[in-house]
Amino acid sequence: MLYRSLEVNSGSHGHLDKKVEYPSTDIRIETVTGDHLLVQNLYLPTSDKQLQAEIIRETQANFRHLKDQHPTLQLFYGGDLNHSIDDNTSSERTVRLAINELDNVSGTEDVAKWDRRISKHPTNVSYQNCRRIDRFHAPRNWRQRARCYKTYRHPVITTSHFVIILSLVLDNQSRVHVGKRRFVFPLRRILLPYANKAFRKIPTSLSINEAIFLITSEGLDYIKFMGTLRRMHPRLAAKMISDGRHISKGEYQDQATKAFFQHKRQDPTIYQKVTNAATGTEADDTLGMLEVATEYYRDLYKAPPQVPDSDLQQYLSPVTSQLNDFERATLNRPFTKEELLIAVKGMEKSAAPGADGVQLPVIEYLWESLGPILTREANNIMRTGNLPQNFKKVLITLIPKRGKEGDTDIANLRPISLTNTTLKIVSSAACRRLQKVLDKLIGPNQRGFIKGRFITHNTMEFFTMVRLLKERKDRDRPSYYQAILMADFTKAFDRISHQYINATLEKMELGTKMTGLLMSILKGQFGQIVMNNCGGDYFPLDCGTRQGNPLSPLLFNIALEPFLLHLKILEGVKLSYGDISLGQMQYHAFADDVNIYLSNLSDYQKTARCIKDFERVSNSLVSQSKSKLIGFYNGYSRKEQDILPYPQSYIGREDTQYLGIRLKGVDWSRFIKNLPFMTHKQGYRGLDTINKALGTNMFVSSKTVYKDLVQCMTAKELKKIDVSIQRMFQGIGADKLYARPKKGGFGVIELKVQLQGHRAKVLARTLGDDQSWYVKYMRAKMLHHVVKIFHQNPRANIRNSQGLDWADFLFEANGRYFENLEWTFTPNEIHYINAWKQLVKGSRITHPYTIASRARIEDVSAILSLRGIPSDSERKMLRTGIFKSQSKQRQEKKPPIMPGRFREICPEARPIKKWDKFWKALYKEEWIKRNELGAIHLFNIGSYVPQHDERPSRAAKCLLCLKEVTSDVFLQHIYNECAISQYWWNHLGFPRAMNLREMLAPEDTSFDNLRKLNWFVKIVRITYKGRRQSGNEGVTLPELSNRALRSAMRRVTPMGQ
Repeated sequence: MLYRSLEVNSGSHGHLDKKVEYPSTDIRIETVTGDHLLVQNLYLPTSDKQLQAEIIRETQANFRHLKDQHPTLQLFYGGDLNHSIDDNTSSERTVRLAINELDNVSGTEDVAKWDRRISKHPTNVSYQNCRRIDRFHAPRNWRQRARCYKTYRHPVITTSHFVIILSLVLDNQSRVHVGKRRFVFPLRRILLPYANKAFRKIPTSLSINEAIFLITSEGLDYIKFMGTLRRMHPRLAAKMISDGRHISKGEYQDQATKAFFQHKRQDPTIYQKVTNAATGTEADDTLGMLEVATEYYRDLYKAPPQVPDSDLQQYLSPVTSQLNDFERATLNRPFTKEELLIAVKGMEKSAAPGADGVQLPVIEYLWESLGPILTREANNIMRTGNLPQNFKKVLITLIPKRGKEGDTDIANLRPISLTNTTLKIVSSAACRRLQKVLDKLIGPNQRGFIKGRFITHNTMEFFTMVRLLKERKDRDRPSYYQAILMADFTKAFDRISHQYINATLEKMELGTKMTGLLMSILKGQFGQIVMNNCGGDYFPLDCGTRQGNPLSPLLFNIALEPFLLHLKILEGVKLSYGDISLGQMQYHAFADDVNIYLSNLSDYQKTARCIKDFERVSNSLVSQSKSKLIGFYNGYSRKEQDILPYPQSYIGREDTQYLGIRLKGVDWSRFIKNLPFMTHKQGYRGLDTINKALGTNMFVSSKTVYKDLVQCMTAKELKKIDVSIQRMFQGIGADKLYARPKKGGFGVIELKVQLQGHRAKVLARTLGDDQSWYVKYMRAKMLHHVVKIFHQNPRANIRNSQGLDWADFLFEANGRYFENLEWTFTPNEIHYINAWKQLVKGSRITHPYTIASRARIEDVSAILSLRGIPSDSERKMLRTGIFKSQSKQRQEKKPPIMPGRFREICPEARPIKKWDKFWKALYKEEWIKRNELGAIHLFNIGSYVPQHDERPSRAAKCLLCLKEVTSDVFLQHIYNECAISQYWWNHLGFPRAMNLREMLAPEDTSFDNLRKLNWFVKIVRITYKGRRQSGNEGVTLPELSNRALRSAMRRVTPMGQ
């Protein structure tokens, strides 16, 4: 027997007081290992969130009472809790606070914190409630005991709920120790009401180390104060925390939105076992796991053998500096306080802090004091090359690689470096300077993290190139060894040699001070592995760039460039249009994703030599198991060669991806199905409407645009994805969903409109100075089509183009060149052209006499190298931003949202200026200040009324006061004339009841008035909705007493929807 029962309670209350009549059972047990546990099973009411909170508070009070009698007692509770803590549903804020307080008092936590995958399991998949509402909360010190969590549908019982199984081991001798969470500055200290208390004074004469010490001391004082307040006055503490959360709601919801859409959780993984397959070592206790991890990374980050300077210089000989004296002087000038502040404003606010625990919002809040100190320290580093002590410590946390969540091998964990925020600010400022000169330092086919270069250029070029090579394979009969090497660099960012980076920076002649700054950030730091909230020994970081530091990607780009320059000796793949040469490609690079294009065995030998030389001088390593050779002939996988030791496969059967897109193309049906809001994950429906809209634009629309440029969606697929998005915003019509926020809408991107700009921009790229093969390819196709149309012959030769201009295709006024597009273009390219037709108005008339008068260029290749020269009117049109934010541009032209039926029954609400002014004022409150006023917003677009006013003049009953009211005046009655509404108007602090005219686009847009009005609208709707539901279930509705009216006010929070 694993435990013995000490006391059992069952029925409607268990250990709860009799006044709370709701199903609950509990049992107090003692396990064989001596754990004394109260196991509490709760079934909370479905809609009454206030009652949910009361039950949780009663649970807390009674647990405390039992704890006084049994000091070793621990709590384990759960059940059907009928609310989620994974989202920000405003109506559930009170119960979430009650849960938080119970967890603080009892030392429990949601078991989802033990395993990041748990939060992906909704436990109720009804259409209305796809959330994780069934949960376990267990003692925090049991985290290391968790072994298995799973959900499943019962094969016999019909229910929308899943069965949850949590397996724990009772062995209290577990060797896994979970330490206390490290110090992180409490952000509530800089929010109201706490911000009214002045900070310790930070003199500008202090060093950055001394200033950070004062800041952390202030944070520790706040933590101590709140700890005392929670013990002495828990309800007051909960109220203060609630007020603080309201102020910081915007940033908190932004993080929640990102966490949902990216399927990430901030809670750390608790490691039970770590192995090192390379050395055969393993550990299952925290200290041992730290030793295994520390030794692995100490070895990884140790300085590689020194390379003779002569060898480095010889290897870097292809590198030449392209910077002029002014650019070099700009890179090396001293930093200013204003420059660092620009860097602060552009950084991610929610990024995890470094070892000192101070986040970016704290630095920004104290900038007037910290700015001069940090500026002085930054210039000291640039001048001396020495880091202050506060900059040297780097925490290294480990997260499982995608698809390797259950793997214990240390090699399959990804290191994330947590650098102190102050150093990241300096790094970000240096990064901004480097961005201005990278075009001169980095070749055009390396595009990762460089301003003005886009990942879509890589993907579009790659997939077009693959298609061309497949089409011309039989005609051109290239070598059977023609292939793509997808090179996978092992620990690419972690292995790169500091000696090599320093030599490369000097060869590029960035300047002594800038080079010194960059190298001091790389070389002067020490790392500490953090696992299970425990830290290992510090060790020097003598190679690699720090993932998490803003400079890391750019330094890797710079380090990779000499290797790419060496690849230019390859024959590569030759690209042509017909018999017209477009150029050749030797490589594509995006960060550490490097494709090398091989023509024959000679290229194999050259590539092998390039890789060997790069590995020797830079300490990089190309993985022999993860890199791939992909050939274009069916039998390529069987073609033997002993030059490049990588797995070989045939492209027709290869299912790998390039930059997130499968080689077989985009499966749009699957993509739509797998969108976060289509996979029934928990939390999405709980986000407020504004954050739901922001998240959709950020993470859904951006991915759609990226993939669409490689494989354009059909009109049917576009409609399907737009409809899928609309369905997630129940009760809000498409016109209101797409309308701009300043016009009363939510600014969701309408993809069928937005994509037109992105598609058309592909053709606009041909008008610039870009001389890439892809641009020449598109110019060749446009020129060839012009020739075909001009001669009315689909087989016309492109060389019959004397006098014709490829740019005429884009600007011809009569649209004649847009006929018979299938003669020349692929379906994808036709989508680009159709988008161009919609956005660009043609102005050219191409007459035979005009063409005959033009200077003739016989060499077609020369024609394709010429940039398009738009006329003044064409250039003016292109500069108006016609390709940018098409959805936004279309909506900006429309009038503000004005609810039709409301304006019919209330003529005073008809003026458009009234609505225009109101929506702009509400925009500042909702979108800028991030105050949740969703109810008043939805009310003013006509979709948040308790019952829609039907036009036929028939009798209807008001479910609040139970009087008969004709439907044509129903809305006026329920908001203005109903005795119940009058009660709420009076008790919410309004001097008098507002009439419908005053409620619609109200003149008084002060926060206090909007907040109270939001509260009133919520109370009416929620109360009415509840009584209608009771009536539909056959319950005779009683008259609402004053007690019930007060209770309705208490149950509804003023903010939210």
